[in-house]
Amino acid sequence: MITNPENLVKVLAEDPSQIPQETKDQYVNNFRNQLIMIQESIRQQKLNDAINNTLVCSYAISSTTNNLHKHINDNSTAEVNFIYVPAHSFPDSLVEVTEEDMRAYYEKNKSHLKSKNERKVKYILFPVVPSADDSARFVRRSEKIHEDLTKVNTIEERDSIFSIKVNEYVGTEHD
Repeated sequence: MITNPENLVKVLAEDPSQIPQETKDQYVNNFRNQLIMIQESIRQQKLNDAINNTLVCSYAISSTTNNLHKHINDNSTAEVNFIYVPAHSFPDSLVEVTEEDMRAYYEKNKSHLKSKNERKVKYILFPVVPSADDSARFVRRSEKIHEDLTKVNTIEERDSIFSIKVNEYVGTEHD
């Protein structure tokens, strides 16, 4: 029926000759219009998918430094042992320790005070937030892509432009 809408009349009645020609034509025209609307809806959906995929690709770009830090963070481990004793729980008046007391305690407990390899950890946190220039560049790119995609009429041309833009902005395509 899609390739030959006139066959619709044969489905509507057992005897198509009983249906007036005007009614037949109306049914066929309505069916054709519905097919055109479906086709246009599919085209629009494909265009929206292409635009969404382009936008997703622009977010997927990651710097090598960020990748290196992620790799290090994901594959590094540390064993940390500690005991927390708040200093304020002991008033200074109760504690009197001399240098000699400390040496004697150390010598007595040497075996318990051995430490394994230690690491000092220092870090700086840089929030990954786009700058105003990054945001403006993204908007300009998106508008340019949208403009280029709307200039063409066929899906094949849109696919071609989409592939060009993905390569231009160092993105990747997935089926």
